[in-house]
Amino acid sequence: YVLRTSEATGPFRHDCAKQFYVSPFMPMNCHYHFHVVEPGDHVMVRIDETDGEGLLLRAVFAGERHEFTDRELRSALFRYPLMTLKVVGAIHWEALRLLLKKVPVFRHEPAANRLSVTIVGASGQPVDTELHG
Repeated sequence: YVLRTSEATGPFRHDCAKQFYVSPFMPMNCHYHFHVVEPGDHVMVRIDETDGEGLLLRAVFAGERHEFTDRELRSALFRYPLMTLKVVGAIHWEALRLLLKKVPVFRHEPAANRLSVTIVGASGQPVDTELHG
């Protein structure tokens, strides 16, 4: 999601209807509430997903600024080896647990409307791309 804000400084807040199918365990008729602390030496992003009955999911990311250098990238690789495999494994483990608990599964439905985004290339010129939900 690309979020437009009117505030000059954070924290930034934005609400929108859910547009992308993400999890088979979450319905599409939901709403996202974004809360972003203005990035500086630290960053925090919180997304609350709600439906008509209230809060379904709260996801939070917090991090700290590091220089984007070859040394920092190597350091991250060695500090967090195989992080992608760990995350993918954890997602599938939790999905299995939800299936065993007989949590309802929501099938993916084609999007009612096309979503269009503008991607800015390395030259700074916009490249229009249409996405299908």
